[in-house]
Amino acid sequence: FLFGQVMRICRRRGHVLLLAGDERTAMRWHADGFHQRSRRASPLVHSAPVHDAREIAGVKAARPDLLFLSPIFATNSHPGARPLGPLSFNRLAKLGSSGRIIALGGMNRRNAQMLSPRLIHGWAAIDAFKKKTA
Repeated sequence: FLFGQVMRICRRRGHVLLLAGDERTAMRWHADGFHQRSRRASPLVHSAPVHDAREIAGVKAARPDLLFLSPIFATNSHPGARPLGPLSFNRLAKLGSSGRIIALGGMNRRNAQMLSPRLIHGWAAIDAFKKKTA
């Protein structure tokens, strides 16, 4: 069971594990939190995906711990999505409460350096962590 394997690795390394789904399922699976656009507060770590000002305003009442703001740059996981770019990202990040924003979408170390460290808590990626094959 893949989730169990990932959970064991996270626990060993001291990482927080969020389940993409609802709070009830995250509790049942013993995740540390959940990743879903929700309108209610939770005792678990709660992250929410946001892409524009309307979505940021829509989740504010639930006070999620983290907002995953995306896509910042072009990304393989959403090939047709129009990236925000650093300027729009900075404008939207200010709406979402500094320190709670996770940058996502085409992120790597080089791209992360283009974003204001005062506005983000960190960045997340998929392709940046894939093993390169020759």
